[in-house]
Amino acid sequence: MGLLTDLWSGIPKEIKIIFSIAVFLNMGYAILWFMAAAWNVIAVDVVNLLNGCVTTPKLCIPHLEGIIIFGINFTDYWTIVALIFFPAMALFAIKWYSMFKR
Repeated sequence: MGLLTDLWSGIPKEIKIIFSIAVFLNMGYAILWFMAAAWNVIAVDVVNLLNGCVTTPKLCIPHLEGIIIFGINFTDYWTIVALIFFPAMALFAIKWYSMFKR
């Protein structure tokens, strides 16, 4: 563990920040997709098994393709990126613009 700590301390802080953001985004993406996959296995597959989907395909309930709210797929990676970065960029732009407005 000491070698890993020594390697981590030699990395510039800018690269650490970029790495941390990448891990944060990918873990959020993975957690959302795990929730959708768990719903497909626990709820949809059990209901399809109980209602006779194997013998009558018309009774099958389709699997969830993401967490969609108001037509926006929140399990899409770029939607997550936009939700995190666009407000931060807007706040930065407001702060930057207020510097020149004197």
